[in-house]
Amino acid sequence: MAVPSQAELYRPILEILASASEGVAPKPLTELVSDRFNLSDADRQEMVPSGTTSRIYDRTSWACKYLKDAGLLYYPPRGPREITQQGREFLDSHAGALTNADLPRLQKANGTKADTTDTSSDGVESSAEATPEELMAQSDRQLRAKLADEFLGSGPINDDCWSVVW
Repeated sequence: MAVPSQAELYRPILEILASASEGVAPKPLTELVSDRFNLSDADRQEMVPSGTTSRIYDRTSWACKYLKDAGLLYYPPRGPREITQQGREFLDSHAGALTNADLPRLQKANGTKADTTDTSSDGVESSAEATPEELMAQSDRQLRAKLADEFLGSGPINDDCWSVVW
């Protein structure tokens, strides 16, 4: 199974935290989420484009951030994640999946602010499928490809071209 999207992690994260007797730190939470989705070792070790962290850890972290913004989770900086009373009430009253479209409604009801902007212009996948870091990396690749087409596609490059630069 491929690493689930950020939005696919919302409900499992809430369920895991609701069943925990106390807050869960980010790395153990990522392991519990990985176990819930039966991710293979390869999926667990897949890195984000920058190579700084695993994709599942990155997506779990961003999902927690958006759940916190919607008032469903609480955690201090670098602290364990805990489900709020609003998060418990949401789980009790909603059986289906939680999507990015639900977050603004929850944020409004809870008096919090959630940023769920859809940045799906110019072929960049939507924020429901990718974290901000993944969106930036994808945009960077697209810009580099466009620049390469513009500069390299204008004609043959030879050693005389570089004499102007040097």
